[in-house]
Amino acid sequence: MDKEETTDKCIVTSQHPPGTVFTSFPDGHWVPSHRHDQAQLLYAIEGVLVIGTATGRWVLPSNRALWIPPNTEHWTRMVGAVQLRSLYLQHLQAPRMPAHCCVVEVSPLLRELILSAPGIREPFSADTRSEWIMKLLVDELDCTPLHAMHLPVPNHPKLAHVCNLLIESPQLDLAECAVLLAVNPKTLRRWFMDDLGMTFGKWRRQARLQLALEYLAKGESVLGVAIATGYANHSAFSAMFRNELGVSPVEFITHRRRADQLATGRSAAHLS
Repeated sequence: MDKEETTDKCIVTSQHPPGTVFTSFPDGHWVPSHRHDQAQLLYAIEGVLVIGTATGRWVLPSNRALWIPPNTEHWTRMVGAVQLRSLYLQHLQAPRMPAHCCVVEVSPLLRELILSAPGIREPFSADTRSEWIMKLLVDELDCTPLHAMHLPVPNHPKLAHVCNLLIESPQLDLAECAVLLAVNPKTLRRWFMDDLGMTFGKWRRQARLQLALEYLAKGESVLGVAIATGYANHSAFSAMFRNELGVSPVEFITHRRRADQLATGRSAAHLS
């Protein structure tokens, strides 16, 4: 039985939720599609997570986590060395959380609570520090901003082909994609709206952003990432990045390095 199967069994049979798991994975590690009886909050304090479901995929930097409702099939791929924190709880413990996957903004307080949670062992007694931490964690989770920041998967076969092309060649524009499919650009534009509920430009921008997060996590230069994701120059890429995430690529890299250093220090202290 592998690590993921052991972890899942431990969590599913837990009688004292919420529970937490701390796991480390190497770059490129793949956790196949699976589900949990409980809701799950997936958060990487180091590295980047790529998570997919039947309806879309997400790329999560260290200031974002993914809320996954109970019994939702999902797979996970690690980008860079990942230190993963998983919080498992009954949906009733966080009643304000949605019944669909969504990105959770990890505030400084929520981050510290998540970092503290793996030291808590179940079952814990009522009116103790462990119970206070877990209750505050769930309360903070309920109060954090949510984002629908994901890349939806199309049902239309030809549209799915176009979306795969855009991931492989993000510099393609609407007209070029229409030519490759031998359809009118207006038809392709309508497919995006009807099937995915967003414009061609917005879907491509989300795809570019997700690719950029993966490249940056691997240590690529900002200019190199800009070119690889189809932008003509550094400025245009940085403007898109800041507009979507609220920070520049350079600020994102600096924040990630600091987070990685903090995570490494905490891990060393935890093992000593």
